[in-house]
Amino acid sequence: MRIIAPIPVWRRPDVFLQHLLHVCDWYTPFYILSLEDPEFQQNQALVKMFGYNYTIADNNPLGKKLNFGISLLSSQYPDYTHIMNLGSDDLVNPELIYLYAQDFTSDTPFFGISDVYFKEIIGKKRCLYLDKYNDDNCIGACRVINRRVIEAMKEQDEPIYTPESQSGLDNNSRLNIKRVLGIDDKVLETEIPYIVDLKSNTNINPLSMMGAFDNRFQDVREDWLMDFFKKRVPGHISRMLGTPSGFMELFYSLSDSFKRQSQTFEFLNNLHYELLGDFKYSDYNSFTVMKNRYK
Repeated sequence: MRIIAPIPVWRRPDVFLQHLLHVCDWYTPFYILSLEDPEFQQNQALVKMFGYNYTIADNNPLGKKLNFGISLLSSQYPDYTHIMNLGSDDLVNPELIYLYAQDFTSDTPFFGISDVYFKEIIGKKRCLYLDKYNDDNCIGACRVINRRVIEAMKEQDEPIYTPESQSGLDNNSRLNIKRVLGIDDKVLETEIPYIVDLKSNTNINPLSMMGAFDNRFQDVREDWLMDFFKKRVPGHISRMLGTPSGFMELFYSLSDSFKRQSQTFEFLNNLHYELLGDFKYSDYNSFTVMKNRYK
């Protein structure tokens, strides 16, 4: 069994970093970047540093971007068995694999969960719970589609996502699969948080646009919620950031992702602060002194 998560990325490298720090080892992310992204350089550098594969596609329309990513899976990952929907602002509880185990084993074609948690990273910075976000259907995040469904849709010359769609993609794809193959999504009951959607003003559906759910949101404590979502800093990144030679190696390996060397430095120095708690260098000049020693 091999689960691939094709994930579109747009802006918010700070949010994307949090997503990367919560990738679970039971699925493989495959990122879809866009050259027109104003923060393409930072997002590309993050993907490279974490060692994941990516492709490049136009961001709009989003339905076309997602279909393009899915179309590459057979060549990029010939042995894949399922795809799992995720956003670059989603955090996954690693325990989700145990909830899904039976449906992976029994070859369920289309399944997921319906409850979701939100964490605001701006404004009031609330943590909220919403049950049955998509009524009696799966939410998009962590929704699993069996490869048999992907290939059956392809045989019918039908896309998973309507190409021109820019929003409402979860329901759009669900209805496409239902219309073409007659397959409904199976919703699994949950007892603990399995997905956190990080909310900012750049989301397709920011909390400010979700007023219809105001009377259904339930406040939850941040410390309780995030206890289910532990950061996992890859060892090779912490080791390289933590030593002068490793920092320098990362600097040169990522230099082609930025227009200026000072931007590469700023990116890595900020990352050192985010992951290790302090800045490696006080400023670019102090870094330059060290860099000259390694020439």
